[in-house]
Amino acid sequence: MPADWLPGASLSRRYDGAYPGITQDRITKLVLHSTETPVLPGYGGGAAAPTMTINPWPGRQGVWQHFPARMSARALLNPAATSVSENRDDVAQIEIIGYSDAKIAAKHGLSAFDLRNLPDEGYDYIGRVIAWYVTEHDVPLRWPSRWLDYPASYGNSPARMTGPEYDAYTGVLGHQHVSGNAHGDPTLDIARLDAATRRHIDDPDTAALQRLYNEALANRPGYPIPVDGIDGPATQRAKEAYMTTLDDIAGQLDRIEKALEVPLSNEGRRIFGRLSIPIGRAVASAGMASRRSEVLLNLAHPKETELVRAWERGETPKPGQEA
Repeated sequence: MPADWLPGASLSRRYDGAYPGITQDRITKLVLHSTETPVLPGYGGGAAAPTMTINPWPGRQGVWQHFPARMSARALLNPAATSVSENRDDVAQIEIIGYSDAKIAAKHGLSAFDLRNLPDEGYDYIGRVIAWYVTEHDVPLRWPSRWLDYPASYGNSPARMTGPEYDAYTGVLGHQHVSGNAHGDPTLDIARLDAATRRHIDDPDTAALQRLYNEALANRPGYPIPVDGIDGPATQRAKEAYMTTLDDIAGQLDRIEKALEVPLSNEGRRIFGRLSIPIGRAVASAGMASRRSEVLLNLAHPKETELVRAWERGETPKPGQEA
């Protein structure tokens, strides 16, 4: 079960007691807002609160969590005119302290909190929280094709989704995209935010394993999974399925092990590792016994296996060296 509370978040402004929402089965979308304030809002005592609030500004950074991660929050309008319940559509909501409306910020002498001026450190701080939802709750790391700056984003803009579009969407989006709403927040550089989020989750080794799982499980429903370097629930499920497949193979190998008459020496294994790095990684990740590993290598790369065995019998030069 995914965690309900972001590690390190302040729980001093919890509203789930006063305004308990429904517990959604899963989170498929993450809506970002801007508070249009320089500090944490009161949210009417919780009546209009999001799931979390982030203060991304260097020297002031912090996260307040107002509701459990899967509990419906209250920061969106939910008009009867739309075909979906906007606050309860498998969605979590994050308010970002700062201004999307540059004129209002300037009017109050608060242009320092205009989100257009947010430094990289601030983007990194927001990205860390988004990454938690991506890795812990399997929210896809994708963005709408249009993300407009305020005020072009206000009202029925080209970025606004219909009810069915909002319902079908999975990934990160803004208040400006939500059906039945008019707000145009937040103004953010999505390329910078995407890069900041990925810095907290991308792993080349995980991406390599995702490609391996996709190849091995290609004929199963639900594959391929995204090759995004994120070790989230989808990758964990693929790993479990892959390991189960290897266990089935290991059972079959018991019946054919006798086909190997000459076991590989340690030197032979070392050389073979250079000849077959990808399958070697697969064997290592599977944690199979060395004898079964040799059988699997033999099945996957019979020609290379025979070269090593011929060298061990003294019949050919050492693989990789001249005679």
